[in-house]
Amino acid sequence: MIYIRTYAYNAEKVIENAIKSILNQTYGEFRYYLLDNGSTDGTRDIIRKYAEQDARIVPFYADKNFDQSVNKEFWNMIDYLQEDDLFCILDGDDAYEPTFLEEMYVFLEENKLDMAVCGSKFVDATSGKVIGEKVLTDSIVIWDGQQFGWFFPVIHWNLRQSWGKLFTARVAKARYERNFPEWFPRAYGGDTANIYECVKVAERIGVYGKALHLYTVSLDSVSHRWIEGREKCDFILFEKAKELLEMKCGFVSDDNLSFLYGVQFYALRDTLNVLFGSSLPAERKIGIAKYLFCNTITKQVFKESGCAEEESKKELLHFFVSHLLNVAKEADEAYLIEVAECLTALNAGFKEMILSEDLKWYLNHMAEVVRHVALGEYERAINNLMGYFINETENKKVPKSPVVLGQMLTALRNDERNYVFFSKRLIMWYIEHEDIDSAKRELAEWMQLLPEDGELLMMQKKMENRND
Repeated sequence: MIYIRTYAYNAEKVIENAIKSILNQTYGEFRYYLLDNGSTDGTRDIIRKYAEQDARIVPFYADKNFDQSVNKEFWNMIDYLQEDDLFCILDGDDAYEPTFLEEMYVFLEENKLDMAVCGSKFVDATSGKVIGEKVLTDSIVIWDGQQFGWFFPVIHWNLRQSWGKLFTARVAKARYERNFPEWFPRAYGGDTANIYECVKVAERIGVYGKALHLYTVSLDSVSHRWIEGREKCDFILFEKAKELLEMKCGFVSDDNLSFLYGVQFYALRDTLNVLFGSSLPAERKIGIAKYLFCNTITKQVFKESGCAEEESKKELLHFFVSHLLNVAKEADEAYLIEVAECLTALNAGFKEMILSEDLKWYLNHMAEVVRHVALGEYERAINNLMGYFINETENKKVPKSPVVLGQMLTALRNDERNYVFFSKRLIMWYIEHEDIDSAKRELAEWMQLLPEDGELLMMQKKMENRND
């Protein structure tokens, strides 16, 4: 017997399509466990209607979303599976092609599989049209660690979700359904963690070269919403993927490690999109950004040359820095230390160039300079600084930091002409701020180097007039 499970929450617009896709299967030996997960719309009525029409549906109803203290038969169903039973999951807003159960059952039986997997078609939630698919050209059957290592990058996408699969009872029982371990990524990626656990005990895995699952693409899905704790999940999955490879293959090859860094790169991109698009307070966004970018795995991602195109990395870093600085403008000044730590994670020299106590001023007057320094775009930072000083007439309002920064950046680039420009600005800054001793010292050094320089001569005359 094949046992299928779906739980639905406020899914009145889509649940009927999911139910029909099961009831219309060409293979009919199944039990369909269907739960209204505390919906407040018409989902319950739709489930009840179909349960009354077809005895293969076993309906369950909850008054509260994800209350596992009730409907224990539903939540614990894999515990009751017999040795010859099979298990399958369908999300409430997805569907299966009519031949899914039949073709997957034959594929599993013929190849003596513990777990059979198929491809997916992606359906736009608004138009109902197929907008793409993820499917292998040819079917693959894997029965040893060497093969698993070879094919891991090819089948990794198929291991990330619970749907589109047929499990034997033994493999299904490896899932965590309740009593989750402390490490389990409950906020995001729980399906992937569970599939990894299933793969650990599966001796033979097959990926069917056909797309028999229909995935609904919607901006309302969990992957597009911020859930507390999400920032930790991708790091957990990275470690669990390595653990899986070590268990199945005995080691993690360089190619697979590079592949996992690539997975991590795109996961980071998605997480940042959700984070900065969320309604979280600015201070919380900064804290999460620090956690993400100060992590050793993230640092390695940007060092790993083969995990993503360099242009893609550059785009992501620009996106991150721009949004972080926008958030920083809204945050309490006390959190700017964490902003500086984030930017130092990108450029170790940042903390020496722009002190955290000066960051607020920069954000209000030279935010572009901060961005360019963090990204190592020193020439652009120099041009921004020079433009500011050329147009700035009231030098007293400018702190010393950007003047010194100009000196540091031009020195790093061996830009002698502009180094002189910022050195002169520093002397002027000392004069305007009544630090006469420092002004005299700097001026004397430069007069030895450029005794005929007109600007320096004017400064020297100004200093002499002050003494008179």
